[in-house]
Formats: sequence, structure tokens, C-alpha cells
Amino acid sequence: PVRKVVWSTFGPGLFWLKRKILEPFFPNKKFMVAELQGEPYGPVINFADYDLGLQKELMNVSRFQETIRRARKAGFQENYFWGVEWWYWLKEKQNDPTMWNEAKAVFNQL
Repeated sequence: PVRKVVWSTFGPGLFWLKRKILEPFFPNKKFMVAELQGEPYGPVINFADYDLGLQKELMNVSRFQETIRRARKAGFQENYFWGVEWWYWLKEKQNDPTMWNEAKAVFNQL
């Protein structure tokens, strides 16, 4: 079977523009990203329903770094990641601490 992985085509500029449009209506309010993707998001809701290879294709260190780059470029003051359970599961149950260690390195820089 052919697998197609779709990566967001919306760049950070779109989200920056949306924030700029809304800011005048909400003065003195902080804008944030509530669910910044840090886990695999694919053809079904429960990522455990597809194989580990597809999970790692959908989210990996390279994509995680790109997500962070885009979020920073969009200029939001806070970003809450979605995916810590998956990073932990990879580390503890799949003996793959790659995502956990990358997230740890990113958060230690803050």
C-alpha cells in the first residue's frame, strides 16, 4: 500500500497574520498556541493503531525541529506542545529516547 504523509502547507506567516488581525480586538491579551504538534498525527485518531514506522514518519526529530522553527517565526509568546505521552512511550516502551531527549534539549534552552 502507498502511504502519503501530509505536512502542513501553512507557513508561520498565516498564523502571524491571524494574530495581528485579532490583537486590536483583544488588547493586553496574550496569544498562544494551545496544541503545537509534537506527536504523530495520521490517518486515524489513535496513533497506536498504525505501525511504529509510520508514527516515526509522521513525527520525528527533524519535523519536531521544523515545528519549533515555525512556531518561533510566527511570534507567539507561548506554545504548549502536544505529544509528551508519545515521547515517553517511545522512550519507555520502544527503547527509543530520541524524541524525549530532543524535547528535553529544547526545553532546557528556555
